[in-house]
Order: sequence, then C-alpha cells, then structure tokens
Amino acid sequence: MVHIWNLFAKAGSIWVVWVETVWLRGKSFWQVPIPQNSSWSWRKILKLRLLARPFLSFKIGTGSRIFMWYDSWHPAGCLIEKYGLRTTYDAGHNIGPMLSSIIKNGEWHWKSARSERLVEIQCRLPDISIGNKDTPIRKSSTAIPRHSFILWLAFRDGLTTKYRMSLWGYTGSMIVELLILLSPGMMWLTGLKGG
Repeated sequence: MVHIWNLFAKAGSIWVVWVETVWLRGKSFWQVPIPQNSSWSWRKILKLRLLARPFLSFKIGTGSRIFMWYDSWHPAGCLIEKYGLRTTYDAGHNIGPMLSSIIKNGEWHWKSARSERLVEIQCRLPDISIGNKDTPIRKSSTAIPRHSFILWLAFRDGLTTKYRMSLWGYTGSMIVELLILLSPGMMWLTGLKGG
C-alpha cells in the first residue's frame, strides 16, 4: 500500500517517475489493465487497487492531478463506480479527463445536467471547497479522531495518568484494577474473585 500512496503523493522517487512513464502513460491508476509482461510486484500492486481505493481521497486544488471519473474527490466517492459508465456519456466528457476540465478560476464550471445522476453529482459540488493545490489524503476507515489523538499522545509519552498515579504511590497494574471494577458476572474472565 505504501507504493500506491507514493504514486498519489508524487513522492520524488525514480520508481514513481518510471511507473508514470512506462505503465500509466497519462491514464488513471484505477483504470489501467494488469499487464502480463510487467513485473510480479507491479501486478501485485495493481491487484491491491480495490483494497486501497477506500483509503485514498483528494483535497481539490487545480484539478490537474485528479481524474474526474476514477479518483475519489467527490463526497459520493469514485464517480464511475457510484454512477456507472453511462453518466460519463450523459456528461459529454470522455472517460479520462482531469478534474481541471470543470474548474475555471477556482470555481466549478460543469455543463448543464442531462440526467438525474448528473444532477445528483452537481448538487453536491457547492459543498466541495477548491484550494490551491491538489493534495492526496490518506483516510482511515477505523480511525476516530479522539482515539487517534490519544494514541498519538501515548506514542509520544504524553499520557501522564500513570505517572501521576505513581506520584500518589500507586504501583499496581491499572488493568487488574479496572477488571476488579467490572461486575461480578464478568470476573470469570480475569480469574480473580470479586470482593
């Protein structure tokens, strides 16, 4: 998954430039077929696309790095997956344009909708802010912001609770104490006798 992230983040490596030049050639990472004459590692990376898609999104800038139909920039996610190929024909766009084709001077300029699906797509455009630079975003489906922050503090030894308890003279295991507070019906999990 790191290699996929590097492709979207445009990490300044020779490998990223090589992949864009040799294998992608201006196409979306999500739409290129898996070539049989490629290396084992490139085929494996392409097979991971379905797993990686939910974790990648974009903050929109100029739209020059974002594929309109294949990248996840819209609140509905990947437009081609959500609305199907027919919607691209209704929109009057070919299958591979960049998002920059509908952004002019930092504002949305999409042709009039010719289908209900396009109306649905266009109705959500005012909710999407346009910045200065296209920025890939690595999402986590399980991360709750508060939990992520607490974990970050823990890794940086920023949680002072155990330290404060040691100042009060507490030397026991906090986990055992927590389990003792559980209802007597749950004590069988700990092997301890409730008191």
